[in-house]
Amino acid sequence: MCFLGNPGTGKTTMAAIITGLLYRYKYIKENEYIYVDGNFFKSSSDPIERTKLLLVKAKKKVLFIDEAYALVQGNYSLGQQIIATLLNEMENNRTDLIIILAGYQKEMKQLFLSNSGLASRVKNYFVFEDYNLIELQNIFTQMVYKNQLAISSNALEKFTDLIEKEKKKSSFANARTVRNIVENALLEHQYNLKNNLISTPYMLQPEDIVNTKKSPF
Repeated sequence: MCFLGNPGTGKTTMAAIITGLLYRYKYIKENEYIYVDGNFFKSSSDPIERTKLLLVKAKKKVLFIDEAYALVQGNYSLGQQIIATLLNEMENNRTDLIIILAGYQKEMKQLFLSNSGLASRVKNYFVFEDYNLIELQNIFTQMVYKNQLAISSNALEKFTDLIEKEKKKSSFANARTVRNIVENALLEHQYNLKNNLISTPYMLQPEDIVNTKKSPF
């Protein structure tokens, strides 16, 4: 399979869900997926041997390769050797191994163009769209509720303003960005309560919603 989408759109989460379903219906024999990224294969003195060992470990499971396009970035020749090793295993062990390739849509296109055999063996493609504003608000509220807190209408409005600004940045990562905001808000909430800046222990207030990320980008 191939998962296409930007950061924080649920690709890794969906890999875990699919693994559970495949195990439940006996397509794989172990309810486990192995997560690596494209650079993992190259970070060894013997990348081909590392690839082979990983594939042996992944038999009867799901192998999830995030940022798979990294395989052909940098040392292109080595990347092609690794892909050839993956393809050989995909062909020879079709009933014992499921591989999910994931990454940004534009970069993944370059990966598939680099090797025609890859495109011929991957049959299922899923596009994970960016979340819209309402969906981001829903993700925010659900994450806060899981922490046993309510949200004031003014706090939700402030979150909306903040997430709209974040969406315009190249570093925006959908649900991952929302999670960062929630984690910051929980810390700010405790600080504000301790310092008597707010008086609502079970409800987030606008004072709790801040962007504390310090980045030059």
